[in-house]
Parts: sequence; C-alpha cells; structure tokens
Amino acid sequence: MKPFAITLLFCFLGCQKSEKIVINEPQQVKPQKPAPEYLVDSIAINGKMYTVMQGHPANNNNCPLCILHEGDTIYKHTNWAVNGFEFEDLDRDGNADIRLNQLSNVGGVKEWIMFDSKTGVFKEIKNFSEFPASKKLEDTKYFYSDHKMGCAGGMWGSELFYIDKFEVKPIGRIFIVTCRDADYAMGVTIYKIEGKNERKIEQMLKVPEKYMDETVFFKDYWLKNYKKFE
Repeated sequence: MKPFAITLLFCFLGCQKSEKIVINEPQQVKPQKPAPEYLVDSIAINGKMYTVMQGHPANNNNCPLCILHEGDTIYKHTNWAVNGFEFEDLDRDGNADIRLNQLSNVGGVKEWIMFDSKTGVFKEIKNFSEFPASKKLEDTKYFYSDHKMGCAGGMWGSELFYIDKFEVKPIGRIFIVTCRDADYAMGVTIYKIEGKNERKIEQMLKVPEKYMDETVFFKDYWLKNYKKFE
C-alpha cells in the first residue's frame, strides 16, 4: 500500500500546472532634458539688430537678461525672470519693448524694459512689476492694472498710472471687496492718488450688474473717467 500511495502522490504533484514566476525588471526612467542655458531671440529697432539673451536661473550663468548689439552687451538686467520674455510694443510708440514674465498668484506680473528712442538705449521701467497684468488704456497715455488681492478671491484691485522718466506714476486706484475684511470697506471704493496721499472720491455698493467681471468694469471705468484723475 505504501508504494502505491507514494506513486499517487508523485502523479498528483506531476499533474499540477507549474506557475511561471515573473520578476518585474526595473523600468528605465528616461532622463529629462536639461533646461536650456539661455533663451535667445533677436529684434530690429530703427534698422538696428539687437540680440536678447535670458539665462535660466537653474544654470550657472550671470545673465538674467542681456541685450547685445554687434556683440557688445549694452544692457544687463538686475533681476531673474522665471517665465521667459516677449517682445511687445507696450507704450504703442511703434518700437517693440521687452516684457519679462514673472510667476505670481496675483496675476501676470511683468517687468518692462523700454527702448528710449531719444537716446537709443534700453531702460527698465521702475516699479512696473508692482502693478500686475497692466494694459494700455487705448488712445490715452495711461495704463491700468488688474489683479486679485486676497480674501479667498473676494478682493480685486486696479491702479491707473502713466510713465514719466521711466518710472510708474499712479494717479488712481479701485478696490472691489465682496468678502468681509477689516481693512477695506465692502463694495467698490475709488481713490484719487495725489503724490503719497490717497483721497476717496467715489463709493458704490457693488459693481453694476451690466459688467460680467471685474476686468471689464476696470477698463470701462478708467476709459470714461481718467480725466478726473489728471
């Protein structure tokens, strides 16, 4: 009996399907391409070619943004911009300017390097980055900003300003508050800026219902009322 039992045992074990053990091989991770050391583009102004080079902050270079003419560096920016640069005629004078884009949670914060047609050099507009998402107020010399201010998205701000001697000069401000905040009144508050002083000139309970959003209200209000702030 024992030999038969042993034979049955071997038969039983031999009839079992063998399972194939698969050992997962480590997947090869494709190496990421390193960030380019420089962003390079060219621009023609008044018949002259200029090369703009922006160094990547993560790389070892000393050029946050440099402008070259015929191989010579004629402008070197002081701050790093982490979101590239673009050419745009921001002041509508017919000459392209250089806009540096910064990452921010309040809107499109930009720095502006303007070409001075009188001297033929590039100059940074002082304090321009303090006025996020600024746009030209068409057919005027003015600009206006458009940005969130906090309070869980319940506050917006806009400043009316112009450029004088390559520096921002604010002359008006609008606050829109839809959440309760101790520092600002609910509704729409409009100020006239006179030097270092601000004077409240208008108060509304809310943005008029005909406006779909704050950006449209800012633009329309400044277009209709900018002369009050001159």
